[in-house]
Amino acid sequence: MNVDKKRAAALFIILIMVLSGVASFMLLVL
Repeated sequence: MNVDKKRAAALFIILIMVLSGVASFMLLVL
């Protein structure tokens, strides 16, 4: 269960990084 928590946390961090990258990209384009 500890591995699942680590995997979920990693996926959550990756999701936040992707969203922030898309947001900054949109700001640069607009």
